[in-house]
Amino acid sequence: MSVPIKIRAHHLLCMQGFQGYGYSNDFTIHLKNIVERLRKNPDTLIQVTSSCDEICSKCPYQIEEKCNKDTDADYCIKIMDLEILKSTGIEPGSVDTIQVMLHKVNSTFKKQGQLADICGDCQWTEKCTWFLALERS
Repeated sequence: MSVPIKIRAHHLLCMQGFQGYGYSNDFTIHLKNIVERLRKNPDTLIQVTSSCDEICSKCPYQIEEKCNKDTDADYCIKIMDLEILKSTGIEPGSVDTIQVMLHKVNSTFKKQGQLADICGDCQWTEKCTWFLALERS
């Protein structure tokens, strides 16, 4: 059995709307590779977390397993993760396929308004194809 890829709860949203933008070239290439791998292999096991994950590993703002983009970034991101976990019923540390986890996210969030507190301040919202495809509310 393969080791699951650790993925933050809010990254279950971000990966679906990823358009090739990122915080640095290394980060963007790394995220692109993860997204492509998971799209090609929907049975890949992931472990959902509310802390730094495989995607964060190449982020220039990740220092000592915390987001340091700004003063309260780590706290705010953890709140986003916990809100997604609560809304979807996914338990922190849960392991399942990326396909199952994305189904839980996509059957929970169908309208942009449901994500106001989660995606509201995200710098990528206007480019996120996943978010933009949701019904406006």
